[in-house]
Amino acid sequence: MTRFRPLRWLAGLLFDHWGTKATALLLASVFFIIMREDVTRQFAIPLHVIDDPERVLMTKLPETVTVEVHGSWSRINRLSANDLGTLELDMKKVKEGALHIDESKLVMPGGVILRSLIYDGVDVRFDPMIEREFPVKPVIPVTVHADYEYVGLTTSPARITLRGPKSVIQEISSLATEPEEFKNITHNVEIVKSVLRPREKVEFAGMEKGERPEVTIKIMVQPKPGEREVMVPLGAVPELVPKTMTLPKSFPVAIRGPRPDLRKVDGLKEPVTATIKIEPPRPGEEGSIRGTLIVDFALGAGVPEDIAGSLSLYPARRRFPITDGEEPIPSKAGAAAKGRPPADGANGVRTPKPR
Repeated sequence: MTRFRPLRWLAGLLFDHWGTKATALLLASVFFIIMREDVTRQFAIPLHVIDDPERVLMTKLPETVTVEVHGSWSRINRLSANDLGTLELDMKKVKEGALHIDESKLVMPGGVILRSLIYDGVDVRFDPMIEREFPVKPVIPVTVHADYEYVGLTTSPARITLRGPKSVIQEISSLATEPEEFKNITHNVEIVKSVLRPREKVEFAGMEKGERPEVTIKIMVQPKPGEREVMVPLGAVPELVPKTMTLPKSFPVAIRGPRPDLRKVDGLKEPVTATIKIEPPRPGEEGSIRGTLIVDFALGAGVPEDIAGSLSLYPARRRFPITDGEEPIPSKAGAAAKGRPPADGANGVRTPKPR
């Protein structure tokens, strides 16, 4: 009787007919891999949002979505999130309300089936894009010289159009420029300044993002009106003027014009001159007056030509009628001899009244 030997039996089980056994093991492994049941896995992929130029999204969307895929164990085992790519979401086609992502936009690799998309529930809200014009208000502090006054400030163009979300546009009332200060100015100033973007999320209509329009700003000033009074000597009196006619040696005349020009007149020796002439009596006046003494005032030769046109004189002319009473009047003795009382006035002379 043969004695049972466990070790020999175990060795024979493992190594006897080893080629047949190896082949069987290989075939079993192949059938196991091929015939294994399908599996399901989940991958997180990025969500790429394509903005709608006519609307601004007011809701925060998820950055990723979860993709649940199904397929054979061998295919799914080799699959990664990179193989699924990125899911695009065109906001032009998205309606307000609960977020809905179209699964058909995600293309699956061969042998992989999309089971579902998993993402957070979002209530989608939009703010419509609008355009509106706003006035430009330059930030230009201005002070002028004491001889000048501020007239005003203009901008060209005066209004500029903004484009942006309706809720943001409604908060804007005007547009500002880059600031600059002008002090003690004495003439008109013209400058070019960029317009500042008033808020985030808004842009200037018709321009590339980040660009800013420019405006031309004109600051206008004008001289203040002023007056200087000067005493104008009369000079030589024509011989035809009766000696009994008493005239002042000088007349006060006001020079009127812009203050800066009047400053150029200050210090001149003869800023105003006087000329005298006699005008014969007008028709109908022959019996009452013998003519008119006329004193005309004019700017002196020393007044610069560039300011002479802006100055005026008041009065520019004075008139004194020459009457019969301007002839010599007899003294008291002669008047008594002729039986006439003496005339009033010193030495019997009357001073004519100008007209």
